[in-house]
Amino acid sequence: MGLDAAHAIGSLAKLALRAKRQADKAARSDAEADGAASYGSFCAWLDWVLSSEGVDQAAAFCFNLYEDGGGRWSLELVGTRRFSAAGSDWACEELFATRRHPFAIAHDGPWQEVLALARDLIARYLETGAHRDVLKAKAAVALGFVDGDLDILYQREQSGGDQAKAAAADVNGERFTRIRKEPRQVTLYQLWPDHAYRAFETREEGGWQALRFDGEPVADWLPIELVPSAHHAEEGKPVGDVFPVWPGAVVVGERCYRLIGPYLGDSAQVLPAAWGSEAAYVLNVTRVIDCLDEERSKLKRFPSTGRVMRIEEYAFDKALVEDEVIFKIPEEAPAHPYVTDKLKAVIERNGIRGFKFVPVWKG
Repeated sequence: MGLDAAHAIGSLAKLALRAKRQADKAARSDAEADGAASYGSFCAWLDWVLSSEGVDQAAAFCFNLYEDGGGRWSLELVGTRRFSAAGSDWACEELFATRRHPFAIAHDGPWQEVLALARDLIARYLETGAHRDVLKAKAAVALGFVDGDLDILYQREQSGGDQAKAAAADVNGERFTRIRKEPRQVTLYQLWPDHAYRAFETREEGGWQALRFDGEPVADWLPIELVPSAHHAEEGKPVGDVFPVWPGAVVVGERCYRLIGPYLGDSAQVLPAAWGSEAAYVLNVTRVIDCLDEERSKLKRFPSTGRVMRIEEYAFDKALVEDEVIFKIPEEAPAHPYVTDKLKAVIERNGIRGFKFVPVWKG
């Protein structure tokens, strides 16, 4: 990454944080009755973001929508390195993003209503926003869910000087160009603890053995108490939002569970734990999918039984994993779980500390 791009990202992050604070303040005072985002709070957020000195380096803009669960949604602004009306890959070539400081939308309706709400906010800003010229100076302005199709709300002419054509959506959402996204690329990661943060132990000696999960639900669970590891290598390390004890178990604090819990569904059994006076949660991943493509994987087997000893190179059946969030595979059920970009994006967007994502496959 060049110095200019790094400077742009730093400047944008600072201004986006200020924008979020101002938008939160505005939202408390003028939010609409149904809890959805008001145009005033949206303007406060976007005005500050677009006033960043690094924004002018973008070739185009894309507003990404995420579902956070519980009737809450996030809208981020991404500046891209290029634009192409022929496809949607350009939206993935990010120069900067407000991922850690998104605009919050509260709405209990279906995703189609949230998309229409966001489309209306952006269309109004393109007409009346204080920094609308910053948006219109670029090749295009698009909107879409991170895993869905893109709606081109505004696109400049490829020729003809300063003339531009506005494909801004009206209230009924009828005036825009939709680009169908290409088949989504799936990346799988093993979910590891980040060893820059403090490891934990169970207060009861040998209590860690209760965390030796194998992909099956636990019938009789006794809540465990956690304590920071007393090992000399852990001294001085900060405590994160994740409390690593054993590789096959994911142990998290209250904040982390509140943020990722809505995405887990029935993929994990949630078991109670504690750290001092604080609640903690043990996530026993019980979704086990037989999705390893053994013919395309590189496997080391036990000579006597032919059972998989270790996996040296991974290959998966994309159709079986592309809609997943977190899971295990039968060949490695006691080991680290696997996650997709869906959970990775939630963790990174919310600044959750203590996870490390080890990429194992892309397809």
